Amino acid sequence: VVEQRGNILMSGGTKSGQTTILRTLARHFEDDAHIFVIEDTPELYLEDAWDDWQPFVIATGTVPNPQSEDPLVSMKFLAPYALRMAPTRIILGETRGSESDDMVRALSSGHDGGLATIHADDPGGAITTMADFLMETGKYSVESAERRVRRAIDLVIQVYNDPHTGKKMVTEIVAINRNNEDIPVYTRREGALRLETKITDNLPRRLASRLINVLGGHLPE
Repeated sequence: VVEQRGNILMSGGTKSGQTTILRTLARHFEDDAHIFVIEDTPELYLEDAWDDWQPFVIATGTVPNPQSEDPLVSMKFLAPYALRMAPTRIILGETRGSESDDMVRALSSGHDGGLATIHADDPGGAITTMADFLMETGKYSVESAERRVRRAIDLVIQVYNDPHTGKKMVTEIVAINRNNEDIPVYTRREGALRLETKITDNLPRRLASRLINVLGGHLPE
């Protein structure tokens, strides 16, 4: 999905492993990818994620204001700025405000292949939370905000940090459908990762078409 430029949202709690998975997925970007990273607190350090330094990374972060709660440079400022740099891949770390509007707009209008993280307890909650952030702009109703998010996101990966063992794991991967009938691709229950549905013939048309290209134009039986 990463190689075929699907848009992926990582969902989970604090210290659940979102950044680790995001960094791992970014290794599957094309070699000549021009990557624009937007973070509040620098965590990704993609220049250290490859054996050889990735030369086409622009890493940006917010700048706090010691005299105000509002930062001098906000994620809301950096998101539209990223588009002016003509990146081939956009990464938005810790989505938590109206900058989601610019990210969603980019992912659904030609800047596909993006990655983002968000704090939520489950994939459905991740979509709802991002839609809530869009509504903060005052430009959307509940229905239109969620519809816009669903048009932009292909997969939600849910990660979890077990408080008893400290083990971090992927608990769900869900394909997002425009008609609200999301399709669980993988689930992890009681420590066993199992395939819940076939990974191509039951997926939403948009995502399935990406994978069909990988499979040479043929769906498996």
